[in-house]
Amino acid sequence: MIKRAEQDPDDADALMDLSIVLQLKYQPEIALMCRRRRWQIRTLYHLPATGETTVRLLRFMAPGDLMTNTPLEFLVEDSTISLDMLYIGPGLPFPATLPDQMWPSLR
Repeated sequence: MIKRAEQDPDDADALMDLSIVLQLKYQPEIALMCRRRRWQIRTLYHLPATGETTVRLLRFMAPGDLMTNTPLEFLVEDSTISLDMLYIGPGLPFPATLPDQMWPSLR
């Protein structure tokens, strides 16, 4: 994971994976640095549904360590729920747009 993050320092997914490993290896300060870099690159993440989507869910997430937010993604993985996770907080950039498919009633 370190090599993957070194190859592309702007790979937000690699930074998240690395931050989880670092957190589990009792290196919370370095893990938080990885997450902070990740949030500067991107604050909106998508977990697609397995098969046809029956529910679209937008979740607001607070920045922090692994225990800051309830791990909803584990509850919806391998389901028909499509989950978008948006990290919001002081100093985090807000995305210029949100995915259209999340707001069909506003069209």
